Amino acid sequence: MDRLYCEAVDVRQISLYPPVLPCTQWYVTHCDTCGLHTIFEDGECQECGASCYYEIFCSSFWPLPTFFGEDPEIPPAEKWDRYGICFIRFNPEDVGNYELPEHIGDLLGENKWGFALTCCGMDMSWDICGAYVAFGYYPPSVLAKDLPKMAGPRPDMKIVRAAEESLRIHKKWMSEGLEHLKSVRGFIKENCTK
Repeated sequence: MDRLYCEAVDVRQISLYPPVLPCTQWYVTHCDTCGLHTIFEDGECQECGASCYYEIFCSSFWPLPTFFGEDPEIPPAEKWDRYGICFIRFNPEDVGNYELPEHIGDLLGENKWGFALTCCGMDMSWDICGAYVAFGYYPPSVLAKDLPKMAGPRPDMKIVRAAEESLRIHKKWMSEGLEHLKSVRGFIKENCTK
């Protein structure tokens, strides 16, 4: 398995309303002009420049952590074309001018990059986990813990292995947190109680 980063292990979904916000969108689809299954950026084929635009109904957003403000690298289409997701970047200049309910702006914070779903389903956990793995991250533990047995026509064991490791990482972080709280409790008992 490729090296994956653990920064998305504790990521949570952000519910958005209004459902359509100004953003740049990347998605994988078939281009009728050049005949390739390729990445489109804001409706323009990256291979031939043809137009094929559809607006993403972004009612939920799964943030993708970035390092030191760097833009994430978008992997080749074949790494994420099977997932029903769109990679999006909220444009800070547009989001800042958009009249968002205050809680949405607070939730987004610095989370300008992430995933939105492009299709519907009963449970899209496989798609979201697969997208995180394709972009180089262990999937969020909140999804990994309940990954459904039904995985579509081509289950990917790489996603299962990444989900297992995500849960091991999360468990380690929680154990470290409990140990820290034990030391806080001991300090308070020794120094702050009469």
